[in-house]
Amino acid sequence: CKRRPGAWSLPGKFDRMKTQAIVVAGGVGKRMKMSLPKPLVLLKGKPVVIYCLKTLARSPLVHSIILVGKKEFLPRFARALKRWGLKKKVHLIEGGQERYDSVLKGLKALDQDTKIVLIHDAVRPLVSKKLIEDSIKVCIKNHAVVAAVPVKPTIKKVGQDLRIKETLKRGDLWEIQTPQTFDRRLISEAHYRRGE
Repeated sequence: CKRRPGAWSLPGKFDRMKTQAIVVAGGVGKRMKMSLPKPLVLLKGKPVVIYCLKTLARSPLVHSIILVGKKEFLPRFARALKRWGLKKKVHLIEGGQERYDSVLKGLKALDQDTKIVLIHDAVRPLVSKKLIEDSIKVCIKNHAVVAAVPVKPTIKKVGQDLRIKETLKRGDLWEIQTPQTFDRRLISEAHYRRGE
């Protein structure tokens, strides 16, 4: 999100645009060979998930947070929330098998008057308050926005025989990250259509 002069001149708009954040915390860390889900792994003495939750809670543009986690780890998430109390309400719910299922459960748990939905991965602890707020502000004007960074490695396109067919231009490639922020009706309709 790059800020342009005057891009955020939306007086009073945020008061009418209730935003809820869905934090997806269902990853189990198979590649790391850990017994705990990645969001509960300690980083400088705190579970990884607590860092992004605290940043979200600091923003006046985020009204409340829905934390979606694996059923068997919900008690541990609840204990972490209690120990590292937040300034905003965090609603803890059970996730699904895949990320898509967890996001859909989060969408179903939104308040009826929510207009904007910010979706963030729990294992991205370094998200800034500015990025969160820029995402919400851009979403109000454009209905959907995702955080992204330019791709740095050299990317090759290969065939089934693993022979290189093409070197893709880095200038055309971006790595999609989170937060991903949407008009609530737009993202809900997309998820329900995919599930049909």
